[in-house]
Parts: sequence; C-alpha cells; structure tokens
Amino acid sequence: MTVQAPPLPETALQRLRWALVDAWIVTGRDLAHWARQPATLVLNLAFMVMVVLLFGYLFGGAMTMPGWLGAVAEWNPLSATVSATRELFGNPGLGGVSWAGQHAPLLAVGWPLLILAVFLPLAVHRWQRLSR
Repeated sequence: MTVQAPPLPETALQRLRWALVDAWIVTGRDLAHWARQPATLVLNLAFMVMVVLLFGYLFGGAMTMPGWLGAVAEWNPLSATVSATRELFGNPGLGGVSWAGQHAPLLAVGWPLLILAVFLPLAVHRWQRLSR
C-alpha cells in the first residue's frame, strides 16, 4: 500500500495559507509537548539563545552587539573557537578588546578542557550510580 502526498498548492496565496496552517500545527504540537515535559522548554530556549549568540558573533562580531550581549558572546566557547579559527587562517575579523577576544586560541583549547574537567567526573559518577 502506498501513501500519496496531497497535491501542492497552486497559487501563491494558497501556498502562504498552507505555510501558516503548518506553522500553527507545529506550534500547537510543540506547546503541548512543552506542557507535558517542561524540561524540553528549557533546552529549546537555551538552544535558541546559543544560536543567536553564535551566529551574531560569527557574522557581526561582539562589537556590533549591545554591551552585555557582546560580553556574553565573547566569552562563549564557540565564539572563542570561531575567533581562533579566523586568526589561524589569517582572517581575524572583528576582534574584541576584552581578554577573551585577545586570547582566542588559548580559550579555544582551554574551554573544552575546562568543560571536560568539570563534567567528565560528574558524568562518570552518575553512570556508576546507574549501574547499581
């Protein structure tokens, strides 16, 4: 048994209507999912914030952001990696004036080591507790 897809809308107005209806369906499904599992809301919001910080820094630099957001973006581990990669390939871009902006290659190595040093023992401890 094969399932056939519905025909595509023919006019631009029908396509717009289809897109809006689809967006509302997805939004309603996500809201229902978040109501059942509130932890997923936190993860989704954190993902959206990280995307804004990463792509805002990647394409515009921290100097183009408001002061507090620029500081958060400069100290973001992904921003350090982007800055270090730019510097190593000879295209430094809009470097920051903070310590994080000046020492991006050091932070690109230091952030992953720090994250591993903090979360690896916690993960191993948690894993050992699960096997009991």
